[in-house]
Amino acid sequence: AELLRDSEHIFVAGFRGAAPAACYLGVLLSQYLAHVEYVSKADSSCLESFLSYGNKDCAVLIGTERYSKMTCTLADMARNTGCRIIAFVDKLTSPLAYHADAVLVADVSSPTAFNSYIGIFFLIEELSNELSRYVDTATEERLQRLNSYLSKLELY
Repeated sequence: AELLRDSEHIFVAGFRGAAPAACYLGVLLSQYLAHVEYVSKADSSCLESFLSYGNKDCAVLIGTERYSKMTCTLADMARNTGCRIIAFVDKLTSPLAYHADAVLVADVSSPTAFNSYIGIFFLIEELSNELSRYVDTATEERLQRLNSYLSKLELY
């Protein structure tokens, strides 16, 4: 949570099965912090967005086995620019965990034909809860402004 709080810009990415988790985390973080960008489609815009990130920023990358080439490329780009990395992964041997500043591991195995992201969603909620402890006056005002617009639009 401190890495996120102390970052100037935050870039959240997750693709395929991890896409909903990336969107959820992006929405939660943007309620507390300014300058949060999140993507879930692996196209050239991910790379273009990431070109301006540097050592005062943080990349949050979510990926599980069969790791997408885009997520791995974003991790390489982050390492090369000194951008801090938080990795949500299924195992410590994940290529996303390599050189990450923080690694959060959740088992995604399931008896079904697809992965279960319940563990990753739990970690996202715990991280968001921890981040909420750093709420200051500016963040509180931001949340109040957001809530007034959400209420006006009846987006609950």
